[in-house]
Amino acid sequence: MKNLIKLIASAFTICFVVNLNAQTGSFQEIETMIDQSNNPRLNLTNGISGDFGGFRYNNAASAYGDGNDFSIFTFNSRDLTLRSGSGNICLSGSKIGIGTFDPQDKLHVFGGFAKISTSNPLQYIRIGHGSSNAFIDREIGNIDFRYGNSNQMSITPAGNVGIGKSSNLSAKLWVRETGSVYGIVIEGYGANVYPNLAFLSNGSEKANIRYNTNAGQLQFSVSANGAYKMYIDDNGSVGIGTNNLTGSEKLKVNGTIRAKEIIVETANFPDYVFGDDYDLMTIDEKMEYIRQFKHLPAFRSEKEIVESGLKVQETVIAIVQELEETVLQTGHLNDRLKHVEEENELLQEIILKLVDRVEALESK
Repeated sequence: MKNLIKLIASAFTICFVVNLNAQTGSFQEIETMIDQSNNPRLNLTNGISGDFGGFRYNNAASAYGDGNDFSIFTFNSRDLTLRSGSGNICLSGSKIGIGTFDPQDKLHVFGGFAKISTSNPLQYIRIGHGSSNAFIDREIGNIDFRYGNSNQMSITPAGNVGIGKSSNLSAKLWVRETGSVYGIVIEGYGANVYPNLAFLSNGSEKANIRYNTNAGQLQFSVSANGAYKMYIDDNGSVGIGTNNLTGSEKLKVNGTIRAKEIIVETANFPDYVFGDDYDLMTIDEKMEYIRQFKHLPAFRSEKEIVESGLKVQETVIAIVQELEETVLQTGHLNDRLKHVEEENELLQEIILKLVDRVEALESK
């Protein structure tokens, strides 16, 4: 008799029927099973198409857990839904849906918000794979985005964002670059798509910086109509009021320049005019040059200046050269004038002596 009882107790199935839906008159079977590995479970079945799911205390079966745990399971890839009032939690394969029967991701929340709350000041979401972990933390004040132990980005309660910096965020966006990578990258991807940075006030654009890939220029706009006013090309040449940066000039300005001081560097200066070996033109030679070419020797012609522009360095050097030559020529004239004055004084003495002799002769 004892052996018979043991045989019945160790059997795979003991079935009994209960009425789970008295209104429709349908029946479901609850099937209790005690398997040979000492993992008792309770299966739910309709008695016709097989088992739907069940409950299980798992002691060793790896298919239902890692041992010493309680499992709720389904058969044939059926979803598992937990309902509370009008809400529901749905387990579909390896996906969990809250508020939806059709979860599209590992965790899908529909019709509400996901909230993490704890009395501990440190609240976080951890995303991990192996030994690598990423965290979204909310400490006292900031929301921090960390990878491992390194804080990568922070958001303050005032909405200021720090990338690579988590404290003293006094700007809306603060980027700290500590390596060889770029701090901020703005990329225009595709034909005729220019990387662009706009500055707005109350929804209206007031300034704009863009890189024109076709022209090879960084362009700056500060106006309501969006017209660009300053340009920098790939060679480092700058245009203000003009985007025509062809030629060797490093700065082109279409307009007037006002400055307190301009420093022009030069490799030489015309003090060589005062050298002993300088071939100084005489005034007669210079006047003959002017009569022939209609400009001073140190300057380019009017035609050349009109065509290519007036060069400040060249013009200053030419003015100084002409001035120094004029000083030398004036000095030579002064020497000649002194000599003439000496001769004049000598002639005056001679004349006076002659006058005295004439008067002496007339008095006899």
